[in-house]
Amino acid sequence: MWFAYVDESYNDSQHWVAAVLAQHPGVNEAQRAIRAIVAEAAASYGIAGDAELHGHQIFHGDGAFAPMKEMVRARIGIYANVFRCLVDAGCWIILRGVSKPHLVRRYAHPEHPHRAWP
Repeated sequence: MWFAYVDESYNDSQHWVAAVLAQHPGVNEAQRAIRAIVAEAAASYGIAGDAELHGHQIFHGDGAFAPMKEMVRARIGIYANVFRCLVDAGCWIILRGVSKPHLVRRYAHPEHPHRAWP
């Protein structure tokens, strides 16, 4: 059985959907590895031990990752470690995006990005 964890992100010019697909046996392995990454970051950089890995907060060094505001390489390292553990657990990462200005230029009556994908 496959599990899909889906999230979306958008602004005025882009709309993205990301999915992580994990087979049943890999879910617990990935979860343990991700929690270990957070625990290591908490011990090393002073973030909360129960911090959630929100991309916006990690990228900008705010929210739970405010203690790492000036530690850009360390924040990138968290991203890299999470992706590595997902790969090691046999997960698939699928990204799909659309440029909203291109939709407007291409179509007389552009659909919402949720409907624009084939």
